Amino acid sequence: MIKNIIFDFGGILIDIDYQQTNVHIGKHFGINDLSKEPFWSIMVRHEVGHTDTDEFVAELQSQSKEHIPKEILIEGWNSMLGKVAKHKIEMLEQLKSNYNLYLLSNTNVTHIDFVYAYLKEEYGIEDFGKQYFTKDYFSHLVYMRKPNLDIYEYVIKDAEIDPSESIFIDDNADNVAGAIAAGLYSVVHDPKVDITEVIEGYIASVQGA
Repeated sequence: MIKNIIFDFGGILIDIDYQQTNVHIGKHFGINDLSKEPFWSIMVRHEVGHTDTDEFVAELQSQSKEHIPKEILIEGWNSMLGKVAKHKIEMLEQLKSNYNLYLLSNTNVTHIDFVYAYLKEEYGIEDFGKQYFTKDYFSHLVYMRKPNLDIYEYVIKDAEIDPSESIFIDDNADNVAGAIAAGLYSVVHDPKVDITEVIEGYIASVQGA
């Protein structure tokens, strides 16, 4: 019996277009792929809370001989972030009646500040994590990130949940593999598909497994 649903944020609840950031930041460095070094390590440090926004921007700026304004880099970094559709928020409200909901996201203070400001302006939501979830787990606040096993083990222990009664939904296959290794029922979600159309099927697919 599934009692707990653990959602990823990007690609599940909020629209994400990573290529936007690749383009908007990469063009200042003559690249089109920020997964290469040293940019990847700079981003990972930000995701696990080792740098705040100013430090993150300074590390990016250090990779260019020209001065790139802070505002330009922040805008480029946030350009990957899309919308949270109202019907997805309504889905969460409905699911809360029957399940404990958790949010587990690789993110960073720059993105969360931006998204939470958007949610407040768009929907009047003061704190998305606290309003719709039993608890939220953000990589930059727990100093761990998916797909490393330790973050799933941390969530299971901290939330005091039984993995056999829980389902984890993420759009990244590596993240799902990490969750499976921790004993969680897990599903790879196609971000092109609206989560509201398939959530009941995901739950049913592991119900009683």
